[in-house]
Amino acid sequence: MADENPQSKKLTNLDRLRRELRQCLQGKSHSPLYTALHHTITSFNLPQHLFLELIEGMESDLAFRGFNNFTELREYCYKVASVVGLLCIEIFGYKSEKVKDYAINLGIALQLTNIIRDLKEDFQRGRIYLPQEEILQCGLTRENLFDQKGDGFIRLMELQYARAVEYYRKAEQALPQAERKNQIASEIMRAIYWRLLQKMKKRNFPVWEERMSISGRRKIGIALGTYMKIRFC
Repeated sequence: MADENPQSKKLTNLDRLRRELRQCLQGKSHSPLYTALHHTITSFNLPQHLFLELIEGMESDLAFRGFNNFTELREYCYKVASVVGLLCIEIFGYKSEKVKDYAINLGIALQLTNIIRDLKEDFQRGRIYLPQEEILQCGLTRENLFDQKGDGFIRLMELQYARAVEYYRKAEQALPQAERKNQIASEIMRAIYWRLLQKMKKRNFPVWEERMSISGRRKIGIALGTYMKIRFC
């Protein structure tokens, strides 16, 4: 029998992870790692279905087929990013149910920012996370996606930028002022990624030439500024 190829092996390992997680959720695992995870889940009353949705997101990444439209991309962003936010708010604590909308929208905004930033790296791995119908709408194909001679690529990036901005806006509007202190870690992340998005926009999205980032010193400044604003204002 031929050995499993790397992709199949990863999917097999992920399937095993799902089975082990189900045992963990039922309190039947004897692994110290999963015993600790089960304790955390019960202590914070974490929604169990979110862990399974996170694995579904990982699985869709391994068996990557691309996205025809934004509806499909949004579902992916929800499973790989929003789900993490929904788990975090249970640990951070909240009173208003609106915080769940905040977590969902912020997760999508952050993932969309990542997709713009990592276009070159993902493309080189044979992956394009942008909706196929929007690529075609801008007069592009997989082969000329990064053709800088035309304005199709910039139109495509402007479309992704506008969508990300909208989700940052939705997240900000969903978070009640009284809940900001509990969500301060997420707010720091939002501020840093927002700055990254604006930097890419200002530079006209040079994501094919370089991997855009925020310096460590700048991140510290943004984090401290956000913390002070929320903590003392």
